[in-house]
Amino acid sequence: MGGPPEAPKGNTEPEALPQNHLSRVVWMLSLIVASLLVYTPGIRQSMLASPVSTMSGFTTFATSNRFLYIGAIIAVVPVAFINLVIHEEVHKVASRMAGYRSEVKLKPICHGREPYNYIPDEWINKGEYQLILLAPLFVINLFAASLVIMDISPTAATLGKAFLVVNTATSGDDIQMFLRGITYDMSTIYQHRIEKHSLVVYRSVTTDK
Repeated sequence: MGGPPEAPKGNTEPEALPQNHLSRVVWMLSLIVASLLVYTPGIRQSMLASPVSTMSGFTTFATSNRFLYIGAIIAVVPVAFINLVIHEEVHKVASRMAGYRSEVKLKPICHGREPYNYIPDEWINKGEYQLILLAPLFVINLFAASLVIMDISPTAATLGKAFLVVNTATSGDDIQMFLRGITYDMSTIYQHRIEKHSLVVYRSVTTDK
């Protein structure tokens, strides 16, 4: 595909390139641990009371109940996949509500990469892009939290907690970009570009917005 449209003013530079796997794993694990502490009171209370004993108990459970442990991991996979697709769809809806053409690219999955929301051939102002970034975190977590709070059934509550943890971890890249964006001038604009089946976000500045 061709490059992004010409930057109105200022220097165009890549804002978000695919990170190396180790840094992403560390960041996502940090979010998962934080989510477990926030969204699951039982784990939080246990960790605060005795973190060493809790971790020791978890390790003992995982090693003595391998099949159950592996089954739990396998059960999370469809939740993670469904969440990933819904996550990008919420990005798309937020983009269109802001007035931008948008589409979710699922083909990267065939190349072992994550799907993404793609806004072609347009520069997006900072305020709107910040909202688009955080839309899935708030929308999906609000829905998941409602499943937990309403306590319809133990299964619904467990599913809600799973989506809370998975979606927060899935929002890792969005959170990083949002936090970086806070430090940028309000004249900052963003543009999407596809490179090697991955989404690369370019940043520039303009005096017209």
